[in-house]
Parts: sequence; C-alpha cells; structure tokens
Amino acid sequence: MSTLALIVLFTAGSGAISALIASAFLLLPAGRRDALVPHLVSFATGALLGAALLALVPHALESGVGAHGIGIALAAGIIIFFTLEKMVLWRHCHADACEAHGPQERHRAKASATLILWGDAFHNLLDGVLLAAAFLTDVHLGIVTAIAVFAHEIPQEVGDLAILLNSGMRRRRALVLNVVVSLTS
Repeated sequence: MSTLALIVLFTAGSGAISALIASAFLLLPAGRRDALVPHLVSFATGALLGAALLALVPHALESGVGAHGIGIALAAGIIIFFTLEKMVLWRHCHADACEAHGPQERHRAKASATLILWGDAFHNLLDGVLLAAAFLTDVHLGIVTAIAVFAHEIPQEVGDLAILLNSGMRRRRALVLNVVVSLTS
C-alpha cells in the first residue's frame, strides 16, 4: 500500500471511528457520563504526552534538529497552551448567579457549539498534518502516531458531544456534525 493511501486510511479512520466510538457515550445515563468525563480527559492527556515524549521527541532528536531547539519548542508549547487555558478559565465561574452568566446564557451555549465545531475542525486539520508528517518520516512512526491520535480523539470527541448537547442540539444532529468535523483531518 502506498504511503499516501496509508495516510488517508489512518487519518480518516482515526477521525471517524473515534467520533463513532465517542457516540456510545450518548447511550449512557447523564450521571454516568458526568462521572466518566474527568477520567477520559486524563486518558487523552496521557495518550498525547506518551506519544510526544516516547515516540515523536526521540525521532526529532534522531533527525538532527538538536536537543536545544526541541527543548525550546517543547517548553514554548507548554507555556503557550498553559497561558491560553488560563485566559479561557479567567472569566469562568461555577455559580449560576455571577457576572459572567447573565441572561444571555443560552446565546453563550449556542456560541460554544459553533466555536467547538470550528475549533475541532482546526484541531483535526492539525492532526491530519501531524499524521501525514509522521507517515512521511517513517511508516511505523505514522502508525504509532495514528494510534495516539485515535486514543486522544475519543475523549475529546466525547467532550465535544457534551458541549453540543449542552447547547440544545439534538443527539442525532450533534453526532452527525461531530463525525463530519472529525473528517476534516
């Protein structure tokens, strides 16, 4: 099988299959779903860190880029995403009666659904670029990266489904949009 065929197969497969597996989450009772989300997020984080630190960084070191440059890129990525997370959570509160949650809460929920779809599409596009680069470097690295992306995508798609449902979207529409957006990889 050609490298291009492997890239397309693994990229589309990891995106669509992870979204469909995540849809099983919709079958669970709401209480069980709420209890599982923190564990799934932890699993997603571990899968990405494991793939990055155990597979991608060693290959980058072998490529001759240099440990110093790789370390700076890794530290910069951690700092940038930590800062972004803090900025997003800055205006977040858990009480119903706070200044951030006014009468326009329903509009915010719908805006969140739109933002999560666009954000996930961009995220999946970057996953596709990462998978293509990994496969072009080495087929075995591509397969390992595809497995890591697949493992990361399941809990992420579950979170996306939860946000879409919270916005008032029906289950079927949320599922269809989630699968379509998963194919942007």
